[in-house]
Amino acid sequence: MGLFDRFRAKKEIQKAREMAKANPTPKTTAYFADKLIEFKEYDNALAVLEMGAKAFPNSELLQSKYKKLKRLKYQNEIKALKEQIEKNQDRVAYAKLADIYVKIGEEDRAIEICQAGCEKFPDYEGNHLILGKLRWERFRRNIQVRDGVKAVEHFEYVAQINPKNYKVLYQLARIYVELGYPQKAIEKLQVILQHHPEDENCQRLLRRAKLLPPSSETDLEYLFQDLVNKRPEVLKKQGSAGAIIERLLKDKASLQKKLGEFVKKPGLLALAIFNSEGELKLSHITDPKLKETIHTFLPRMIKPTQNCSLRMDIGSLQDAKVKGKKGWIWIKAFGGGVFVFMFTSQAKSRQVESFLDNFFEYEIYR
Repeated sequence: MGLFDRFRAKKEIQKAREMAKANPTPKTTAYFADKLIEFKEYDNALAVLEMGAKAFPNSELLQSKYKKLKRLKYQNEIKALKEQIEKNQDRVAYAKLADIYVKIGEEDRAIEICQAGCEKFPDYEGNHLILGKLRWERFRRNIQVRDGVKAVEHFEYVAQINPKNYKVLYQLARIYVELGYPQKAIEKLQVILQHHPEDENCQRLLRRAKLLPPSSETDLEYLFQDLVNKRPEVLKKQGSAGAIIERLLKDKASLQKKLGEFVKKPGLLALAIFNSEGELKLSHITDPKLKETIHTFLPRMIKPTQNCSLRMDIGSLQDAKVKGKKGWIWIKAFGGGVFVFMFTSQAKSRQVESFLDNFFEYEIYR
């Protein structure tokens, strides 16, 4: 790169940086990262995308760019580990490969690899440990009983294989205290304190566990369901589900203004916005015939669909596009809520998608 090229690169990168700083949105952040990539500053681009993905976790644009660049960074390691698994059936390779996919942000792929590793090497703790952590994070995020139960099962398996894994024992003790199952928590903590009697965290948690009444219920599924029923508000604050959508819906006038140009577009039949509980919070209907569909049918469909996708272990509801003879429906999961758009067959798909991409990656953050 010559002197002039270096000057141009510095100028364009600085301009993109200032734009992202003045108006921080997924779109401006992605543009800044693209400029860094254009001038081969890959590490800086990765750092920008990583910060952007954390700041805007619901941005498909940033998440996809971040995963793509991260995958490029690890592509040689991924290839080598896959070959290692195929040739040698190395138990550690499964855990290493899954860990890379966790770093990339491909959680479902990591779970799939660990499950395959657990089937082939059930007595290796590494894969169970990663699965336990991922399931527990999922439980915190999606508040699904199945994930909580699976997390404990994998952690318990690790504790059985390696009774000296004190981090897992402590994690189990914390979970059991939260579940209201103190006798199990005490059991785990006593194992740790036999070898580390001065551990203050264990002593503190043990005192807390001893203050709780013993649980007569030992079924994990029942205990997790009871926790979800009794403390939904606490769990939701600890998780991230619903945070963005609830914030947006607090200022409906602003949200309606952001959607203002869109509702004027020809071909739109209706739009509906649902919160994290599947409750209809905002709607715009151009065809009165659709009123019952929007206010009665869709609310009955959204929440069960969200729950079903989680129970089927295919992750949370994302996006869907359904075409019919008379029109099409576009469903977008965003920030813990769900946006539903209904169009006539005359609506131009590319124009609609272009507007929605701009809305979810730029306008909604302004």
